[in-house]
Amino acid sequence: MTAEQWFEKGSILYGSARYKEAIEAFTSAIDLDTTKAVSFYNRANCYAAMRDYPEAVKDYDKALALDPEDSETYLNRGVALYCVGEVDKAIDDCTRSIELNPGEAKAYVIRGDALGLLGKPEEAVKDFSKAIELAPRDVGVYYNRALTYFTLGRLPEAIQDYTSAINIDQKFARAYYNRGIACSRAGDYEQAMSDYTTGIALGLKHPQAYCVRGALSAKMGNLEGAMADFNKAIEMDPEFALAYFYLGNGYLQMGDEARAVENLEIAAEMGFDKAHEVLEKLAARRR
Repeated sequence: MTAEQWFEKGSILYGSARYKEAIEAFTSAIDLDTTKAVSFYNRANCYAAMRDYPEAVKDYDKALALDPEDSETYLNRGVALYCVGEVDKAIDDCTRSIELNPGEAKAYVIRGDALGLLGKPEEAVKDFSKAIELAPRDVGVYYNRALTYFTLGRLPEAIQDYTSAINIDQKFARAYYNRGIACSRAGDYEQAMSDYTTGIALGLKHPQAYCVRGALSAKMGNLEGAMADFNKAIEMDPEFALAYFYLGNGYLQMGDEARAVENLEIAAEMGFDKAHEVLEKLAARRR
């Protein structure tokens, strides 16, 4: 087979998500012709799809050595570098990709994510905003910008972006959950409770979600509902210390100190420091 035929076979295999076979085919194409940047690029994409990012970066390097003006190669290498923690290099690649193709929303998204990791949320917001301008129906960008606004304490903007994400995808469970957190922080407990419940109903099956809803239920005076959520969290993950801590505090509110201590001790044994503090206060009170 010729290099072109191996390349074509690799492309078909890649399209069928048969990445290992596609890598073999692209390797055969490269063995016959080492001058085609796209062969290295496509093999790199296979490695990236398999989450073998170090190998992907090596092939993106080779592709760029042959074609140093390809914006997609810079972008994809930036993604791979981001995934292996090379955040500064990822930003450089995304920036170069943007210089070559200013209309690529994904480059702004990845650079925004990277800037957020570097503790530069204001710059991240600018990139997410540009990405939204370029791709106004991309639910993930609204979600990422909402997370960043929340980090900055800009709750109205965070809530608005979560709402925009939900309007695009009404089954986006984590957007409901995080909007609930923002609403709770802003003092809108009714909306927060509604959002937690919707997120859970849509499939957010994580003990943290039940603990957060339970804590809000307790705050709103629904201790029975709170205890049910704490117990559900423990059922889902018997090693989840926060649930035992909340459950212990719930029993304290109910006046059942024995069961409170039992659950607080479990949380303390799991290394939950606040449980130690409560137990010490209870012990001091009994002395």
